[in-house]
Amino acid sequence: MLEPRSLLVAWQLASPAMLLWGLAALIPILLHLWNRRRYRQEPWAAMAFLVAAVKKHSRRFQLAQWLLLLLRVLLLLLFALALADLRWGDAAGGSSGAGGGTHLVLVLDGSYSMDFRQGGKSRFDLAKALAAERVRQLPPGAGVSLVLLAQPARSVLRSPVFDAAAVAQEIAALELTHRGADLPATLAEIETLLRLAAEQHPRLVDRRVCFFTDLQRATWGEAAAPAVRGELRRLASQATLELVDLGTPSDVNLAVTSVRAEPRLLAQGQESLLTAELQNFSAEARPGQAVEVLVAGQKVAAEQVDLPAHGRASIAVAHRWLEAGDQEVEVRLAEDDLPLDNRRQLVVPVRDAVQVLLLGGRPEETRHLAAALAPRHGAADAIRVVETSESRLLEGRLDEADCLVLANIGRFSREEAAALDRYVRAGGGLIVFLGDQVQAESYNSRLAEPARPLLPARLLETAATASTPYAIDPLGYEHPLVAPFRG
Repeated sequence: MLEPRSLLVAWQLASPAMLLWGLAALIPILLHLWNRRRYRQEPWAAMAFLVAAVKKHSRRFQLAQWLLLLLRVLLLLLFALALADLRWGDAAGGSSGAGGGTHLVLVLDGSYSMDFRQGGKSRFDLAKALAAERVRQLPPGAGVSLVLLAQPARSVLRSPVFDAAAVAQEIAALELTHRGADLPATLAEIETLLRLAAEQHPRLVDRRVCFFTDLQRATWGEAAAPAVRGELRRLASQATLELVDLGTPSDVNLAVTSVRAEPRLLAQGQESLLTAELQNFSAEARPGQAVEVLVAGQKVAAEQVDLPAHGRASIAVAHRWLEAGDQEVEVRLAEDDLPLDNRRQLVVPVRDAVQVLLLGGRPEETRHLAAALAPRHGAADAIRVVETSESRLLEGRLDEADCLVLANIGRFSREEAAALDRYVRAGGGLIVFLGDQVQAESYNSRLAEPARPLLPARLLETAATASTPYAIDPLGYEHPLVAPFRG
C-alpha cells in the first residue's frame, strides 16, 4: 500500500505549464459578480406579492445558482488539468530520481544481415520479441520511442509513447529493410529525439537507449571513426546505453555478390558472357557448392564451385540471346541460414538490333564506318546503321539510337551541345571522331566545360597529320578484324 506522500508523487503532470489555463475558472466567478452589480433595487408596490414568493423559494434558487457556478468552474479546471496531461506513475520504481519517469529508446537493427535464421526464426524476429518484452517490463508512466537502424535511419515513434499496447503494435509491424544501415545518421536521430523528449517531458529523467543488433562489420565498422565515437560519447552522457548482441560466432553465410553481362549492349542472336562473383563470409572452406544460372526462369547452366574460408570465387557462362526484350538473369546458391543473399538478379536489355546513328561533317565521312559496322546490310544484322547529317542533333529523335557517332563535325551550337548532353545523361552512347573540320575552341567550350563534360579531355592544337590514309594490308585478310568482309 502506498503512503500518502507516495500517492501525491505517483500523480505526475506531463505539461505543468498547461495548468495556467486553470485561471479561466475565474471567468464564471467574475461574471457572477459583474451581474450582481448590474441591477439596482427600486421599490414598487405591485411587486410586493412577487417579492414574497421569491423569498419563499430563495434558498432553493440560490443553491441551484451556486451549484451551477461550481459546475462551470470545475469544467474549466478539468479542461486545464487535461491539457497538463495528468498521469499515474510508479513513484517507487519509475526512475532513479524522486518523482521522475523512464524514457526508453528501442533501436532495432534493420540491416539485411538480421535476416539470418536460427531455428526457423530470423534475428530480426528475435529482436522484435526481446524489444516487446522490455516494453512489458516497464513501470507505469514510462515513455517509449522506437528507431529503426536502417538506411536511411527511421524514427518509428519519435515522441515518447506511454501506451504499452500501442508500442507493441508498432514493434510487431516493423519489417526488415533488406538493405544496409546508416549508423552515424541513426545516432544523430537518437540524440535529437532524446533532446526533444527532455524538452517536452522533463519528468522523464531516467533515459535509456537499448540497441538490438548482430554487430555486423558492415554496420558497426564505422563505430571506430572519430565522429561516430564522439556521437556515442555524447549519447552516453545523456542516457544509459545498452546493447543486446544477437550475432553468433559460428555464422555460415555464402553469398552471390555480383552478376554482370558482357558486352552490356546486346542484340538478338548475339552471345554474351554471364559472370557471377561468389563470396564465403565464414571461417570454414565450403567446397563443391552448387551454383545455378537461370535466364527467364529457365536453368541454362549449373556448376560446382569451391569457396575458400573468407574467400571469393567466380563463374562465367556463355549464353546466346534468342529473344529480344528485357531478360531476367538469376544466379543462385543453395539455401543457407541467410537466404536473402543466396541469389542475385540482373535484367539484361536485349534489342532486336543495336541502333547506331552516324552523323558526319561531310556526306562521305561515315561511309566506311557504316560498312565496317554492318558489312552485310541485311535486316538480320546485329547492328543497324543510319547515316545522316549533323542537323539531326536538333530534330529531337536522338533517343531512337543506342549509340551516336560524330565524325568530323566542325563545331557545335549551344542547343546542339545541350541535346547531346541530354542524350548521354539518358544512357545513350557517344563516340567522337576528330578530323580536319574540327574547331577545338568550339569543342572545348561546348563539350568539355565542367557543367557538361562530354569529352574526356580538352583539345589542343593539331600535333601531326598523316600524309596518306591508313589502310589494311590486303594480305592480312585472315585477321579477325576483317573476318566479316571475307567472300
